[in-house]
Amino acid sequence: MRLPRRGSGVPAAQATGRESTAWDEVGFHRPLGGMFFNILPVFLAAGFGLLFNVWLIPSVIFPFPEAMGYQNLNSQIFGVFFTLFDMGVGIALYRFIAEKNVSDPRRTFAYIRFFIWFQLITGTIQVTGIAIYVFVFLKGTGLSYAAWFFLMYSTVQFPGMLWVFNGALQGYQRFDRSNLLSFLSAVILENSTRVACILLGRWLGAADPALGEVMGATIGSIVGVYVDDFIAAAIGAHWLDPVLKKIDPSMRVYKLFVPRFDRQVVKDCFSFGARVIVPTLIWPAANFVSVTMLLAWMPNYSTYIGIFSLADLLSSLVYSFTISLAPPVSEAWNNGKVALTKYYLNRTYQWYGLTGGFMTGLLVAGAPLLGLVAGPGFELVVPMVMYLAIFKFVDLFAMIHDSIYNGLGHPEWNILLVGVDQGIRLLVTWLLLVPFPGGWYALVWALGLGRGVKWVVGYVALYKKYFRFRINWWQAFAATGIAMAAELGVVLALVYVVHPALSLALGELVSALAVIAASIVVGPFAVFIPVYALAGGWDDEALAVFERAVAMSGPSKGFVSFLLKTTKTFARMSRLHGRFPTDVSGVQADVAALMGERQKKMGKRT
Repeated sequence: MRLPRRGSGVPAAQATGRESTAWDEVGFHRPLGGMFFNILPVFLAAGFGLLFNVWLIPSVIFPFPEAMGYQNLNSQIFGVFFTLFDMGVGIALYRFIAEKNVSDPRRTFAYIRFFIWFQLITGTIQVTGIAIYVFVFLKGTGLSYAAWFFLMYSTVQFPGMLWVFNGALQGYQRFDRSNLLSFLSAVILENSTRVACILLGRWLGAADPALGEVMGATIGSIVGVYVDDFIAAAIGAHWLDPVLKKIDPSMRVYKLFVPRFDRQVVKDCFSFGARVIVPTLIWPAANFVSVTMLLAWMPNYSTYIGIFSLADLLSSLVYSFTISLAPPVSEAWNNGKVALTKYYLNRTYQWYGLTGGFMTGLLVAGAPLLGLVAGPGFELVVPMVMYLAIFKFVDLFAMIHDSIYNGLGHPEWNILLVGVDQGIRLLVTWLLLVPFPGGWYALVWALGLGRGVKWVVGYVALYKKYFRFRINWWQAFAATGIAMAAELGVVLALVYVVHPALSLALGELVSALAVIAASIVVGPFAVFIPVYALAGGWDDEALAVFERAVAMSGPSKGFVSFLLKTTKTFARMSRLHGRFPTDVSGVQADVAALMGERQKKMGKRT
């Protein structure tokens, strides 16, 4: 099958190939380009992340599973409280920015202003409320030892609006900036401030027996996670400024702090937020109930939770390459473009199958080495990571429907989806703690079993209630499954054949790190991507969008260009290429209509 020329078949107004205009044009290339923008930094950081989170933190800096459990306990106990006060306004922010950026771009400023002041006020209330709870009601209870943990953790809610600049970048679909900012915050800034604060906390704790090293380390870790938010907010504000000026040359970031918004903005945010808040409350509420059961029925719960938190962090690598779907869906659906909405859904299924597939294969096959690097006391990380990686691969597809419903403006459906997920979670937790005691299985299986049911229910509801669509099952699952099987075989050979032989020469730890690094390179790039192309995972239109997104990939451009060339080479060799294409009828017309409307509102020539 003949492959497309550069820019052909791209669902955008005009495939100019210029990066400066590509971010202004409607199409799947924008969220895909945002994902590509971070792909090289993410892979380069993978080695650092493994050393940091799997070896340095648990073995050297923070070698206290119970302390990790204490920190995790904070977020679970106060999750309901924090979510309740958010009132869904955070999700409303990028949902309305994406919609209004077509019909009335200047009005988007009012939604950002409202979010800032709403979070400043409610953040103050939350910090005050937790302080009253700690000083009045916590004394003499079984959690009195955690008083300072709670007080320090509460400060993350003030000023509470530090995320606004990243959220606004997502709403404007500048995914290059928003994804890079998320990467910098999570990988570089948070880890740096966390290490510094943990070491300081351990030093202070060791010097004061009344505090102790474990307590000091826990407080330091909590503070370190908070400090980086201010740095990330400053970077986000700097990157948002030119986006605002492009809409209105007189606009500056500091003017967003002027409380200027009307009743309709407040009504929009609260109306949408009221429908968002219930599903977002269910998860932290279920967390609270789950923690209560674990405290009552799981011996040595803090250690198990600490190990589980590390396994959960590692398995979350499955989510490394996600696509911000709600803003483009909101832009398309709320402006009457059904064909484009279906197209976004299908392409996201394909890319989640591809990126989630190779990450899941790596984690399942490489889990024994991750447990070895984590060191003594963290052996249970191995089976936990294997199970959780598979569950989170399934959850990737369930997350698509979550984003779709938010983009459609009907987040109330997520009440049903989250209710199903968390209902099964609590039931399984109770079953594996009381009638059939299963130890750590209660944590892993309870978290995972609801995800598959949630995915199916979300799929059926979307199909029945909003629009009939047809997922390209071959691209999303069949080609992915074939590629995953090949990757698993190769990585398992590295783990069980190469690693033992290499250990004799280099030592077990160095050998494990070397094989992990080799697996990260060989698994996805030498095995998964070529096999996916040979298995017919691509069609011409998908490759054209891939090529256009490469031009928008910034620092990752050279690396992603290599992936594109590899994909095209093996696609040409495949007899299955183009045999299972995605339906793109009506997509070009929808894109052209949206572009014309926005240009008219911006006062430009159509």
